[in-house]
Amino acid sequence: MFYKISESWKAYRFERRISKLFKKLDRVNKEFLKEKQGKYGTELWSIEHEAYHEYKQLKESIYKAMTDTLTLRARRLFIPLPDTTTEQFWETSEFYNGRLLNDEGIAELRKNIREEEKARTQFMLLVVGGLTGLLGTVAACISAFGNIFAIYLSHLPNK
Repeated sequence: MFYKISESWKAYRFERRISKLFKKLDRVNKEFLKEKQGKYGTELWSIEHEAYHEYKQLKESIYKAMTDTLTLRARRLFIPLPDTTTEQFWETSEFYNGRLLNDEGIAELRKNIREEEKARTQFMLLVVGGLTGLLGTVAACISAFGNIFAIYLSHLPNK
């Protein structure tokens, strides 16, 4: 139970972090459009290059946050990560050391995590259901033996 609460809190923090990065990305785009007005030539190219660089860095920050969160969840669930040597699920980062999951890799890893969590939930429901049934059976047996014992005691001669 506490694991689920902890995961929910981490998911909330992750969503807030992503939301802040998207807001910053919007702010950079607005600043770029404001600076772009009335500029030509090399100055315009410089502003566009700087805006693109910052946009790319923010986009990679978002993908890094997603990659870190999903790989941590996958490791906790003992799910193998997609093969890092292929370009199908991973891309090389320009700003961070290492590789980041691309859109296809994020979708694949999320699908695997959902499947594993579903399997674990179904197993726990099976175990809880079985234990509840066993407990009910034990309680019924105790009640039946108690009634049989009460009947037996009522038929004994009083002295």
